[in-house]
Amino acid sequence: MCIPAQSQGPIHLSEPVDVLKVLDFQSSPEGVTRTSGFCTRRRASTPDTAFRVTGQVQLKAPTTQLFPGGAFPEDFSILTTVRPKSSLQSFLLSVYNAQGVQQLGVEVGRAPVFLYEDQNGRPSPEDYPLFNTLNLADGKWHRVAVSVDKKTVTVIVDCKTKITKPLPRSDQGTISTDGETTFGTKNEDEGFEVKQRYKQNIYRIFTEYLQNIYRIFTDYLQNIYRIFTDYLQDIYRIFTGYLQNIYRIFTDYLQNIYRIFTDYLQNIYRIFSEYLQIITQDIYRIFTDYLHIIYRIFTEYLQIIYRFVRERRPGDRVGTV
Repeated sequence: MCIPAQSQGPIHLSEPVDVLKVLDFQSSPEGVTRTSGFCTRRRASTPDTAFRVTGQVQLKAPTTQLFPGGAFPEDFSILTTVRPKSSLQSFLLSVYNAQGVQQLGVEVGRAPVFLYEDQNGRPSPEDYPLFNTLNLADGKWHRVAVSVDKKTVTVIVDCKTKITKPLPRSDQGTISTDGETTFGTKNEDEGFEVKQRYKQNIYRIFTEYLQNIYRIFTDYLQNIYRIFTDYLQDIYRIFTGYLQNIYRIFTDYLQNIYRIFTDYLQNIYRIFSEYLQIITQDIYRIFTDYLHIIYRIFTEYLQIIYRFVRERRPGDRVGTV
C-alpha cells in the first residue's frame, strides 16, 4: 500500500509513501503473517508476497513518519491490493489528528465510504462520498486506487471500474499530521463510531435507493403518460378520420339518393304527362266521334220528319196505328 502525493505549488509528484513499510509489516507483528500475493507465478521475478491480518490488529505510527515534511498533501492517491474476507466492513487505513478525530478513512467492504474531514470539519458525515455500487468484500483480489483531486474523489478498481464522486471539502483543505496513522480499527469507541457511520451509510444507501426507485417510478409514469397521450391522440386521429369517412360516405349516399329520387320523379312526371297527352287525345277523338254520330242521327231524324211532312196532304188526319 502506498500514497503517491502531489505537493502544493508547481505541479510535480513527491516520493510515494510505503505505508506497510512505515507500519513495519516486514517484521511480522502479532496478528500479521506472510502469504501468497496477487500473482503467485512470475517469469522474470519472484511471486508476490502478501500479509494476512487477523483479529483486531492495530498497527499505527505517527503521521509525521509518513510525511517527514510535516504537510499532508492536498491532492493525493492511495494505491493498494487487497483481498478482504466476504462480508467484511472495516476501515483499511485511517489518519487521526492530535485530538483523536478521524480525518481520513479508506473503507473496504460492500458500498464502501471514503471518509475525509479537513481542518474546517468539511465535508460533514452525511456528505462523505459513498460508492454504493462497489463490493470489495467478495473474497477476491482487487487492485484499488483512490485519488483525491480538488473537490472530487475517484475510485478505480482492477483498472476497469472507475467511479468519481464529489468531495465538498474546503478550499485548500488540509489534514493534520500531528496525530497518528493506523491500520484497522483504533479502539472500541472507534469501532462503535465506525458502526454508527456504517449505519449512516446504510441509511444513505437506502435513501439513495428510494430516490432511485422514485426517479425510476416517476420516469415510468411519465413514459406511461406519454404513451397514453400518444395513444389517445392516435385514437382521436383515427376516430376523426373514421367520422370524416362516414360523413363523406353518408353525404355521397344522400346525394345519390337525391339524384335517384329526382330522376325518378322526372321520369314519373314525363310518363304521366305523356299518359295524359295520350288520354286526352283518345278522349277528344272519342268525343268528336260521338258528336259526329249524334249529329248524323239527329240530321237523319230531321230528314225523316221533313220528308214525312212534305208527303202528307192537307186535311189528312193522323191515324193511330
